[in-house]
Amino acid sequence: MNQSSSQLAKQLVDTTIEMLDEAAGTDLSLRAVAARAGVSHAAPAHHFRGLPGLRNAVANQGFTWLRRDLSGATRDIQDAFERLLALCHAYIRFADAHSALFRLMFQELSKGEASLRCSAASAYQLLHEARAQLHPSRGSPASEVAILSMVHGYAMMGLGQPRPPDSPLPQVELATLLRLLVQDDQQPVT
Repeated sequence: MNQSSSQLAKQLVDTTIEMLDEAAGTDLSLRAVAARAGVSHAAPAHHFRGLPGLRNAVANQGFTWLRRDLSGATRDIQDAFERLLALCHAYIRFADAHSALFRLMFQELSKGEASLRCSAASAYQLLHEARAQLHPSRGSPASEVAILSMVHGYAMMGLGQPRPPDSPLPQVELATLLRLLVQDDQQPVT
């Protein structure tokens, strides 16, 4: 059976993500992806113009999935703080579930590809909207950066995971950290 070009490209992206999830990104090569997908070793190079193109397509898919997960996590929540907290928890769950993909997404984002920046911005927009709901008249770019930095760092450092008793960092709930970041935004301007 002949696959369409777009079906084959999707299969190669999906196969790459499976490989990332299973092996934490080790030995990611066009040849390995092609072999795993059961296609010619030239197929990934043809569809993506090499490994950088495939990595970019995989990162785009990752940001699409991240946006879907973030959006789903906040769908029925009305309280502004709880909505932002649910968004942060969804971000961390995504990073935990797809750790190698998550790292690849941000590695690729740093390369500045326009389509990838657009995918990332779409996911970021949900944070912007949730942050703006806390105090619409005082939306602060610095506050958004602080929140994103905190949740991204929390995810990258695995702070939501159990740690040994002698860990130098105490276990602190994400909600507590988020409250520290947004409490000034909820105070009247003096």
